[in-house]
Amino acid sequence: MAGSIALWHYLLRQPAGMAAEPPGRPDGRVIWIDVTAQAQQGAAAEVIGRIAASGTGLLPIVTGPHPSLPGTALSADPGSGTLQAAERFLDHWRPVAGLVIGADLHPAMIEAATRRGVPLVLADAGVPSIRGGGWWPGLTRRLLRGFSHILARDDAAQEALRRAGAAPGSLRIGGHLVETGRALTCNEAERAAVARALGTRPSWLAVGTPASEEAMIAAAHQGALRMAHRLMLFLVPEDLDHAGRTAEALARDHGLSVARRSLDEEIEDDTQVYIADTEGELGLWYRLAPVAFFGGTLVPGGRPRHPFEAAALGAAILRGPALAADDPNRPVWDRLGQIGACRIVGDAGDLGDAVGDLLAPDRAAQMARAGWEASSAGTVAAERVVALLLATIGDGNGSREQDAAPLPPSRPRAGKRRGRGA
Repeated sequence: MAGSIALWHYLLRQPAGMAAEPPGRPDGRVIWIDVTAQAQQGAAAEVIGRIAASGTGLLPIVTGPHPSLPGTALSADPGSGTLQAAERFLDHWRPVAGLVIGADLHPAMIEAATRRGVPLVLADAGVPSIRGGGWWPGLTRRLLRGFSHILARDDAAQEALRRAGAAPGSLRIGGHLVETGRALTCNEAERAAVARALGTRPSWLAVGTPASEEAMIAAAHQGALRMAHRLMLFLVPEDLDHAGRTAEALARDHGLSVARRSLDEEIEDDTQVYIADTEGELGLWYRLAPVAFFGGTLVPGGRPRHPFEAAALGAAILRGPALAADDPNRPVWDRLGQIGACRIVGDAGDLGDAVGDLLAPDRAAQMARAGWEASSAGTVAAERVVALLLATIGDGNGSREQDAAPLPPSRPRAGKRRGRGA
């Protein structure tokens, strides 16, 4: 009763308004995905990519902040927070299921979907909140009870969701849902050739370095050379067309011996910097260097590459302090920092010291393992979400497969589960 009254009061306060005219609904089955915060965009992209690869033909319709989405998804405007707007949205799209990523709950959409019997899954859920703020006694519990399955991010989130009223049979830990990407490939013959030329020399990688950071990278390498005089730097410039000027500056201004990949120059005994200025070979350099520094983080305004590129291939990760608050990969960077898979360096001196420190194999291996586990956990979490969605939807002939956990009483129980879905 308290939840019903709270919902009524909440909806009464929502401003009326019309959504933008939606695009035409395509044929086939639609799945609604609500991204509750900017930080969940990468998670949504990961799930959408796996839905596309599932071969089910499901079309994701995404609400929430979505400046860039995979090509298989359409963005949609749910309109105002009223129940009428939510019903119009559902009338148009007729989704077979809904996935909410994050825990900022949209009362009107969840209530409207629940009334229609649309199965809902909540994933990457932390401490639950009500969209628009405010405290509404019983409302959070009512909304959580509308989900067939709730995948908490971790133990603390699971306890918070339980206290907020999630049905015990619907709640379990699903892991941290992040965009993982795929391990970059490389030509094994080329990797073996470069490894032979490198021999027993230690190495590190600076990837995506803008011109504004090149002098700092050079100074860091010179500092690290004092600890390991045969150390090799693989340098991947942000702008490959700038590689010639980079080579000249490193030799002229810093006295470093430089070779360039694009010119087919060999790694000689005295080569100190190898500029990897060819397209499509990042997977090669991540495999060769046990330590990877991500450019675009020492000077404000940069956009570093996704750190899981290195983590998935076993490299210890370094970055500078200038990571923008709106960086799309900020949640991943923060997570890697929390688990000790990424070290933040303040300047060129710190970077050189960190590289020298991580030349000790045990230190680099510890960081690399933590990063690999984080990237692997993201993969497992995404696979779990998509398998659960597909099992909830079923085979398209009206039957639904039951997941391992029982469904809450408000949902009809499905038949015996046959597997992970199709």
